[in-house]
Amino acid sequence: EPPSEEPLDRVPLAGPPCPLFGVAVSDKDRFIAVAQDDGLVALWQPVLAEHFGTSAPFLVGLGHTRSARSIAFEPACAREYTCVVSGSVDCTIRTWHVGEETKNSVLRHHDSSVMCLAFDAAATRLVSGSEDKTIAIASWPDGRLERSFVAHERSVLAVAISPDGTQIASGGAD
Repeated sequence: EPPSEEPLDRVPLAGPPCPLFGVAVSDKDRFIAVAQDDGLVALWQPVLAEHFGTSAPFLVGLGHTRSARSIAFEPACAREYTCVVSGSVDCTIRTWHVGEETKNSVLRHHDSSVMCLAFDAAATRLVSGSEDKTIAIASWPDGRLERSFVAHERSVLAVAISPDGTQIASGGAD
């Protein structure tokens, strides 16, 4: 199929357009990932898209049974593959190991929608925030829950981790 004449930034994903609730860029700009309202997680390689003149993602997965709300890339580490995590209205966090699909998993650390995700710089912790007002801290890469606590009076909408990994900041609907 010949490449579209539309600019790459204006060509929608295959199928009807739907809202995107999360977008992330990997280290060294190798990949771009989006979390879609229809539950899909899509991954692009910008260099390949430009080379082949396409806007189609190279990986699309129906990872969630309901709307995907958040997405984050694991910081660069010694592994030979890239990992992206996505959070959803279905209360799950899914891990996507590009090139190592056997390592994909589903984490359940919240009782409501997972609205935000963040890794620490060393890729040893994954922090998630939820509509259930909680923040969960999981060890990485095993995803084991270390701690969960109520952080806001309403939904947790954003989380970030300090560069040294000693502090978590969050924003909420309160």
